[in-house]
Amino acid sequence: DWGVLLRSRYRDNLANQFLDANDNETRIVWERSMEARRRIFNRKLNVTASYQHGFNKRWVAALPSRNLNILQQVIAAKLNYRPSIRWQFQLEAERGLDNDRKTVNPLRVNFWELKPQIAFSLRSKARATANLSYLTVQEAENPGDRAIPFEMARGKKPGDSWLWNFRFDYFISQNVTINASYNGRRDAGTARTIHLGKAEVRAFF
Repeated sequence: DWGVLLRSRYRDNLANQFLDANDNETRIVWERSMEARRRIFNRKLNVTASYQHGFNKRWVAALPSRNLNILQQVIAAKLNYRPSIRWQFQLEAERGLDNDRKTVNPLRVNFWELKPQIAFSLRSKARATANLSYLTVQEAENPGDRAIPFEMARGKKPGDSWLWNFRFDYFISQNVTINASYNGRRDAGTARTIHLGKAEVRAFF
């Protein structure tokens, strides 16, 4: 089995909260993508490859420093392997190039993102998932030493960012469930790692 998906999304927004039209913000976002999917090995392995191209424009007549003219390109590949009904393995890789084409203080960054995931389930009894996201951002051109805007490089600073999650669900009965989860996060440019754990028992009547 195989398939191809073409997608285009266009948004044109005007924020007119100010009386002076020169203070209002105009934003145009246009995203276009092409995705190809292929199932092999008796449909146990699903392979996906995609390419995304778009631009993100923002301008404010009274504040030229807020203007953006970003060209974005992303190449991605995804493997989803299910050897049995209990196990599922997934790996996704992305390569992104973002270029703010301003005539003054241009900015160009690129990034890699890897996202592995493992899932295990026992029908009507238990389910466990673990996933990791690793994102590394590099500045390719930044003569004005600008801060990377949120619209570029997944909103991250230059360097390595990590995000990991683990979740376990145990079904005691149809009405009682035990849930436990653990999340961790460390962003580039910060020395602190954030840890969050949670456990709960749910009863439905």
